Amino acid sequence: MMKSIVVYNVITGEITSVRDVPESMMSIQAQEGQSYLELGDYKLSDEFDVRMDDYVDTTMGVSRIVCKPEITSSFDKVVIQADDVDTATINDLPDDCQVTIEGDTYTVTDNTFELTVPLPGIYTITIEKFPFIPKEVQIEAIA
Repeated sequence: MMKSIVVYNVITGEITSVRDVPESMMSIQAQEGQSYLELGDYKLSDEFDVRMDDYVDTTMGVSRIVCKPEITSSFDKVVIQADDVDTATINDLPDDCQVTIEGDTYTVTDNTFELTVPLPGIYTITIEKFPFIPKEVQIEAIA
């Protein structure tokens, strides 16, 4: 008999795979640092939808699949002067999130990120912190 399972990282809850496996092979599905959660009577072909954007929350003493929350913070402005002075600021970021701009990544430790740029253009900023859904924002710098 096939069982549907979610394999996840035991520390973060990050889902690493969702699959149907023979019941006799369930115990060998998780590698070191992982565990698995049975999806009950659901099969992956059913309407039940586990997405890789979900994660396993174990904080309430029972493992359950939950949707990743959104990062709701936003920049105070999306157009700035390209003069290395005018600043776009984003507050209330998750602790220790990663902010990537044009390939350069910064770790934000004080929940605030400020952007100034010397050249005109459109800058794409990506904010990432598990278990949040990554957020992408564009800031336009004008001359």
